[in-house]
Formats: sequence, C-alpha cells, structure tokens
Amino acid sequence: MRAAIRIAAGVAGVALLCGALNTSDYYLRAAQLENHLATARTQGVPASMLARADASLAALRSWPRALTSMAVIADPFRGPEELAAPKLIVVHVLTQQLIAYNNGCPWLRSLITTGRPQLPTEEGNFHIFYKAPAYRMVSPWTPASGLWYPPTWVYDAMEFVGDGTFLHTADWEPQSAFGPGSEYGGYASHGCVHLQDQIAAQLYAWADLGTSVDVTS
Repeated sequence: MRAAIRIAAGVAGVALLCGALNTSDYYLRAAQLENHLATARTQGVPASMLARADASLAALRSWPRALTSMAVIADPFRGPEELAAPKLIVVHVLTQQLIAYNNGCPWLRSLITTGRPQLPTEEGNFHIFYKAPAYRMVSPWTPASGLWYPPTWVYDAMEFVGDGTFLHTADWEPQSAFGPGSEYGGYASHGCVHLQDQIAAQLYAWADLGTSVDVTS
C-alpha cells in the first residue's frame, strides 16, 4: 500500500509540475489517488506519508491554481529541491520501477529487476562514476556457493556503487520477467539493476558521470 501511495502521489505531483496531463487526466489521477488514500488510512500507513499524499491530492483538485503557483508536491518522499537536480535516476525496489528525471520532470519510466533477497540492491543516495558501453562481468563466487555465474558481457553499463553495482542490460532476461516481484524470481540480479535493452540505451546516452542515483524501497 505504501508503494501505491508513493507512485500515485509522486506521479500526480510531478505531472502537475511538468504540465504533463490534460484536464480529464487530472481528475482521473485525483480519483485514483483518493482511492489509494482511503485504503491506506486503514492499513497503518504513517501520518507523515499520508500528509504529503494529501498535499498532492489537494493540488490535483485545484490544478489551474496549482499550475499558476507551481505550489505542488513533486514526490511524496523527496523535496522539490531534490527533484530539481539536473539529472536524477530513482530506483524503486518495492515496485521494481526506475524513473529518470530531467530538471525535475520524469522523461523515462521503466520496469526493472534488482537484487535477489540474498544480495539485495543497496539502498541509498549514489552517483554514476563509471560508464562502459560493454563490460565483462566476472563472478566473485565459487560454483559451490550457488551464486556463481559464468563470465558475462553486459551493455550500457553504469556503475553507481563501489562494490561493482551497475545499471546494465540483461539479454538473458525476457521482457515479461521485469517488474514487481522480479527480485524474487529466477532472473533476479546479484545486486545490480537489470534494464531492458532499449531503456538501457536511452539511459546510457542521457546519463552523465555524476548523475544522481537514489535507490529506495
């Protein structure tokens, strides 16, 4: 339920900020968010989370004034100053979704696959410090560990954690396997973030060294 509030409120607020929706879409988003909130109030969701989602809902209900004043909540878990960073990549582990923001506005959204329970993708605030169009992954584990994999080439690789955690392609993972729950499936990573090929190519071309990467539940 928290994930639903996060995505609904975040999309609603950023859409207002970026002018991405037409009039009927605003009403639809408001109704969806209102339904999520009604359920969340019965599920023990923290009051602080509900308050920020309520702010997004209020902005949606009065969208002409909100567009004029720009007084909107861009994301229920990040202040406007964070989303205003020139380039930001947010990895949502619970929803297995990646959103890339350009000057505060989402321009790329995709389903992903993160680390398996034994090797979860580390949460925190990072930045891309190394890029390679092709990178050969070599397993640090032995075959007896159950975690070993053969040397594997990945593409559009962007390292953002110093232990070898990358955003990269995963040619062996079918498109249907990406998304919610994939971190528990047979294609779950060893801590990296798997991207679909087309998404990886777009992200690699756009992201500079130093681009912020936030990994959050």
